[in-house]
Amino acid sequence: MNKIQVYHSSDTNILVWDMLVSVLVLTLALSQFTALHTAFCLLIAISITVVIVAVWHTRVGFWLVSAVFSAFWGGLAYGITALFTEDAIWQWMVFGLAVLVALGSHLLARRYTQNIEEV
Repeated sequence: MNKIQVYHSSDTNILVWDMLVSVLVLTLALSQFTALHTAFCLLIAISITVVIVAVWHTRVGFWLVSAVFSAFWGGLAYGITALFTEDAIWQWMVFGLAVLVALGSHLLARRYTQNIEEV
């Protein structure tokens, strides 16, 4: 008899944040640069995000999507740091640290989702 276990882990939270950022940025970009209604922009953004998540589950797609989103989080950290200091060394150090933390979080999320699929 097979036993199914349900896991709850914070390791997948990075994926949730990545999806939320995708939907938000895509919706804003589509509504800004197209004549479509915002509701349609939201539906298109959700569809594109679903495709991004599907690509994330492939070997090459994982590295590509993780690199893009890690760079986004690094850029966000860089921008926040720039608000508090004009020292470029600190800004780039925080950028690099944020990218490493985000990549690590993506790797943990990847390992977690692979373990779920094996159950």
